[in-house]
Amino acid sequence: MKQFNELIRQLEQHAEGEGRVSTLVGYFNSASDQDTIWAIALLTGKRPKRVVTINQLSIWAIEKTGFPVWLFKESQQQVGDLAETIARLLPPPAAREEIPLAEWIRSMISWQASAFEEQQECIALAWDQLEADERYLLNKLLSGGFRLRVSTVDLIRALQEVTGVPDHILAIRLAEKWDPQIMTMNRLMRTTTLEVDLAQPLSFHLIQTLKNPWSSLGNPADWWMEDQWEGIPIQLVRQDETIYLWTVEHQMVTSLFPEIEEVCKQIPEQTVLEGILLVMENDRPATQDQIQYRMDCQRVTKKIMHDKPACFIVHDCLVWKGKNIQLIPYLQRLQHVESICTSLDTPVIQCTHVKEVGSDWASAEDHLATARERHASGIILKHRNGHHSDEEISDVWWTMKAEPFQFDMVVLYVESGYNRLSGADYELTFGLWDATGFIPVTKTGHGLSTEDMDRVKAHVKEHTVERFGPVRQVVPQLVFTVQFDRVLGSFRHKSGITLLDSRICEWKAAKDVADLLPLSELKKWIK
Repeated sequence: MKQFNELIRQLEQHAEGEGRVSTLVGYFNSASDQDTIWAIALLTGKRPKRVVTINQLSIWAIEKTGFPVWLFKESQQQVGDLAETIARLLPPPAAREEIPLAEWIRSMISWQASAFEEQQECIALAWDQLEADERYLLNKLLSGGFRLRVSTVDLIRALQEVTGVPDHILAIRLAEKWDPQIMTMNRLMRTTTLEVDLAQPLSFHLIQTLKNPWSSLGNPADWWMEDQWEGIPIQLVRQDETIYLWTVEHQMVTSLFPEIEEVCKQIPEQTVLEGILLVMENDRPATQDQIQYRMDCQRVTKKIMHDKPACFIVHDCLVWKGKNIQLIPYLQRLQHVESICTSLDTPVIQCTHVKEVGSDWASAEDHLATARERHASGIILKHRNGHHSDEEISDVWWTMKAEPFQFDMVVLYVESGYNRLSGADYELTFGLWDATGFIPVTKTGHGLSTEDMDRVKAHVKEHTVERFGPVRQVVPQLVFTVQFDRVLGSFRHKSGITLLDSRICEWKAAKDVADLLPLSELKKWIK
């Protein structure tokens, strides 16, 4: 338990990325196979069933320590977490003993079927063998409160470094239904077969931002354009009656989108499609947060599928009935996409909508200018004869981002904090006029320059109206231009709206607060 507890402590200190990967590699290299299996299970949400409630653990801890109930409750208010309160108030371990994680889990599973009195006796004995930090972890596991999860991408990267097994095979193994009580490292990392090897994704299409003039792409008649959506790039592989949905990071997410999996069973065998995964809302693409919610689900229920229906917009066909067609012109590949989507005839799988640019680039410019009205983030340009493969890529897809919306707003609140990378950090709450006064509209610190931070700091020092912990209400005088990608209606916010991806554009020193447009004008942009 000590080794796993140290792993958790280090993981909590790192965000996703290299720090977590190196921490996991160190643990996998030193832990036993069974401890590794259970660590993978716990970090991917495969927790054993709850043994007892956290409240019952509190009762047993009070009995064991003899603490008055009022003092225990006061301690909990100070600590904040009930599992940690129990761990800190218990006396030091009477007989410290190092027991592996897998053995602790096996004991906990056996306690689930034990009588109440036997559970209390076993847990009290366990407390006597652990330090406070380890007790805290045990309490979380016993009560079902262990919630730390590691991204599948980081986990696979760490396992690949330790085992040498290709990442796509690891992704398939982890996505399968497996029981940590009977799984072994040899079975989890078993040698791949040809079928599994064929199930791996191909190279995703290269998409680059066009920074040069449109004319740098040559003849506009050779180009086609389509809307770009803020979704998750996906490759769908149909192989041996199985559907594989791969992300760019080789994360397999098939189990999170059963509605797509079911429909795609009608696609011809040995076919690979590439596209974008979206969540639809009122028959149009929803926000990035909505698709990320589906990606973060442990288990997808019928309610989730109803409330956040998924849609796979197919951009390209890379393999058709076992034949790699990446080297044929794009428009010929698109015919296969249209054929598949027409035969399926379902809103779950849709063909991308492309149109010719035409004889000059003006139509592309017009299409880009109206992208926000269609809830698109921009447009993608594709060469009609482009082709690509692992060895050769001749059809780079070029993207142009639509101009963001922007609106002048006044600073109402300033929240100070600390950013690990940049030091001092501020979150500004911006507002607009309404019938009852200023109403908060959005909160952001993105785009705030060092000079702006100094200006805000001086304003807070001189014009604070009221304090709420780290938050300062200030006199509404500082006006900034705020940029955002979309305005949505919201019942949860007092303003009645929410702004997507808001960021600070510039300080409007010369603009008077009285000249700001009211909230009602911004609400006209709701889509």
